Amino acid sequence: MLYYKLWIACDFSVKNLGSVLIYFVLDQKKSGGAYQTISGQIKKIDERQIVLKNRINIDCVLDINGQIYSRTSDKDIDFD
Repeated sequence: MLYYKLWIACDFSVKNLGSVLIYFVLDQKKSGGAYQTISGQIKKIDERQIVLKNRINIDCVLDINGQIYSRTSDKDIDFD
């Protein structure tokens, strides 16, 4: 589902809508880390990063939410 949301977010019209990303940030001093949430307009997506206010590694993204994603349902998704 995350890759489907990234695919939707790559669309220029979606980039102008607000998105909320939940992602993992490693702790620099000890093992582990914390989940962070950031919201804003997606400015750029490439094969490794999503850029909102910060650059976020795609591998660290847990979920993406926003207005555009509530308009689609699982019935509309063809994973084949």
